[in-house]
Amino acid sequence: MRVVFVHGACVRDGRWWWHPAAEVLRERGIGSVAPALPSCGEGERAAGPDGPGLADDVAAVRAVLAGSDEPTVVVAHSYGGIVAAEAAARPQQAADPTDVAQQAADPVGGAQHAADPTGVAQHAAGPTGVAQQVAGSAGVAGLAAGSAGVAGQSARLGGVQHLVLVSSYLPEPGESLSAFGAQEPPAYLDFDPVGGTFGARPELFAETFAQDCPPELVRGGQARLARQTLTVTQEPVRAAAWRDVPTTYVVCTEDRGTPAEAQRRFARRADRVVELRAGHHPFLSQPRAVADIISGLPGFAG
Repeated sequence: MRVVFVHGACVRDGRWWWHPAAEVLRERGIGSVAPALPSCGEGERAAGPDGPGLADDVAAVRAVLAGSDEPTVVVAHSYGGIVAAEAAARPQQAADPTDVAQQAADPVGGAQHAADPTGVAQHAAGPTGVAQQVAGSAGVAGLAAGSAGVAGQSARLGGVQHLVLVSSYLPEPGESLSAFGAQEPPAYLDFDPVGGTFGARPELFAETFAQDCPPELVRGGQARLARQTLTVTQEPVRAAAWRDVPTTYVVCTEDRGTPAEAQRRFARRADRVVELRAGHHPFLSQPRAVADIISGLPGFAG
């Protein structure tokens, strides 16, 4: 098994963000890779009005997924869930966004949430802080239930066997990141419509996303903040891989960027929900707990 990690928005160097969890997984014989996202300036073209967008991010992740038939778990964080929804689906599954514009209303109620596309870290301590939710209002009944059943094998890309969404989003075709956001932009983000980019405000990084991380990780995260092409917030996905791939949603209960209540609404589309007493970026703060979730997935445990 391998893990493909898709980082959040407004940061660069996914390998660094994922490295604490990757080290624990490596000890268990599980390899990891973290593709670069071009819209975050991780490529030859700079972010901006004519810079790379969602389609470029999808292509970058899809190239990694399609490059191997090895059983793969896609771990998508924050904005990464938007990318993974399309990237983990076979290209022929992707629909024209204009064909899905009149789809049924979003059951997650995402419009009431201040979206956190920053992909940055924090932590609230607990022994392991892991708690699994069962069926109820969230409609969680294990991997055999929900919209993303095992029967969708033909719609998967490469060896993708499972999606893990961490404080993230499960968009329907035609939905964009903005579908999960509030009308007013959050204070921790800086938008530059003229320059065509947005980013996390460095002065709010520590208190909003890294208030419980060790100082060295706070400094490392601040050094990896990046401007991202603004249009990714409005560009719709053309596929929803989570409908055809078993999906686990990790609710980070101490997340200050994406409140737990909003995450639980988003998680209604997943097959299985795990709650972790952590902030927005638990693979930095609780890497062993995150590795436990991944290595313990149904079909991979043992």
